[in-house]
Amino acid sequence: MSYYKEDLNLTNINSLSQQKSTFKAWIFGRDREERSQVINALKQEQWPLVTIQSLDYFESLASQLSPDILILCSDTMSTFGNQLIRELRKKGTTFPILCIGKILQAENCIIALEEGADDYLHSPLNTREFVSRARRAAKLTNRSHTTPAKTDNNAKYTICNLQFYPETKNLESKSGQHVSLTKGEVNLLLLLCENKGVTISRQRLASLTETESSNSRTIDVRISKLKKKITLLDPNETYITSKRHEGYHFTSDTQAIQEIK
Repeated sequence: MSYYKEDLNLTNINSLSQQKSTFKAWIFGRDREERSQVINALKQEQWPLVTIQSLDYFESLASQLSPDILILCSDTMSTFGNQLIRELRKKGTTFPILCIGKILQAENCIIALEEGADDYLHSPLNTREFVSRARRAAKLTNRSHTTPAKTDNNAKYTICNLQFYPETKNLESKSGQHVSLTKGEVNLLLLLCENKGVTISRQRLASLTETESSNSRTIDVRISKLKKKITLLDPNETYITSKRHEGYHFTSDTQAIQEIK
């Protein structure tokens, strides 16, 4: 069932908030053609959809609900999209944000990843790829509503002086300070934890985290942002380093120990 801006009253908001078996996608954009393409692609998934065309409406909706995935269309990304992502992440939101950008907006979309977006696609969309990425992103957020959590997501990792909680997307210091991680950062950190002592290529990191493998800078941006968050909690240690022309790995002094809850 789809919910649209013009008929999303309080009753529908309450109904939408009670949906457990499907994913709620918010689509933010005014470009009618692109928005229709996104809507038609997701209708086959039978997700409740909310279309948003103004910042005021978004803020009103966000004060009552949280999406399972937020999709920012290219016209939003070309105006205030990056600022919106920055503000959402400052508030501690962890729901996936998927950006759509024109080919000429590639640099803008990379900035969006730096601000905390989880993925981006180029317009015009490849419908099959778009649905696959959106479905996977939303499923990770809603795993507790759909299928039992996997063992890895019930675990925590002790990484030197830090505690890493994949399920809640949190990284915590011994003193109790913590930072929120995006889905992409969680996936990257899990890969590094599970491949101790192994250099993982940018291409492999991209494919395993469902990032566009053709753009190695996307991985560089995400790793850089992850390293900054780690440094906020433990400024005296270096956890992740790169091997020129090969990829990324934990430093030799970095120990990652998995503990099942």
